[in-house]
Amino acid sequence: MLAYWKAVLEFNGNTALSPETLAKENFDFCLDAIVKNKLGETPGLTSLLDSIGTKYSLAVGSSSVRRYIEFVLGYLGVREKFEVTVCGDEVKNAKPYPDIYKRAVELLHVRPEECFVIEDSDNGMTAAVNAGVDCLGLAVTDSRQKLDKCTRVFSSMRELQEYLMR
Repeated sequence: MLAYWKAVLEFNGNTALSPETLAKENFDFCLDAIVKNKLGETPGLTSLLDSIGTKYSLAVGSSSVRRYIEFVLGYLGVREKFEVTVCGDEVKNAKPYPDIYKRAVELLHVRPEECFVIEDSDNGMTAAVNAGVDCLGLAVTDSRQKLDKCTRVFSSMRELQEYLMR
């Protein structure tokens, strides 16, 4: 949005308004709209995180910007469950490139072969595989995703949780 507002203000010759302020206000408006539309967790997410968090170090790797991810994690009340978060605005290339997952592995102080990623998108799956990290698919949000390079695909959070706790 920052680039958009810079271009709009430049095109209109407006030097009185700040593109940074307009971009922030626009972003805040979008977040408010999300809340009003009842942003909610995918059923079983909190239970999954509570359970696997006792056995694994958890990280978030998202192509979205940090501000949005922090908002969503806070809104859902799960922020403290994650040791590491890596966002798309902090790496050179977002998904499907492996940069996000390579950075998360680095921050967790582990090797790629010691990790796994839970993904619900083909772009994320490609990023994980190209980072050398095993990918588990979660097919609960978008049926158009193939998740064909995942080691295993789960149809529910509960099924994934049971698998990971064995």
